[in-house]
Amino acid sequence: MTNEPPGTPDPTPASEPTATPPMAPPAAGSAMGSMSGETMVMAGAALALASYVIFSLILRDYGQSATTITAAILVLILFQMKPAWVSAIAPLPVLLKALGYIIATVGVLEFLGDVRSELLDNASTIIGAIVAYAGYVLAFLGARSIKP
Repeated sequence: MTNEPPGTPDPTPASEPTATPPMAPPAAGSAMGSMSGETMVMAGAALALASYVIFSLILRDYGQSATTITAAILVLILFQMKPAWVSAIAPLPVLLKALGYIIATVGVLEFLGDVRSELLDNASTIIGAIVAYAGYVLAFLGARSIKP
């Protein structure tokens, strides 16, 4: 005989809790993955402008078009100062997206011109071109990721 009252059900054994698999460590993000699109456009413009200052003005070796340099200067002014008159034209992300695409488009034309004219003939010219091309690519990737 059992000491339990007649109306209570037999306790059922509790099921074992299922073990959850360990969480995978977070993926290590790249430096560009954590940058905003505006920051990438600004960094690309800064690289293009640095290439111009160092390799064109100082070393007189590798030059870029005035359109690229003007767009890069505008990006840096808009990004750093955020002047009040900008909102009268368009929202800042839209302007940075447009300028980033301008830098990238003119950069592609400069790359094609460099390849066609066989301008890249010494080490300093090649380094200047690579720095400028990296700026163009970075400006394009930043402009592409900006959501207006």
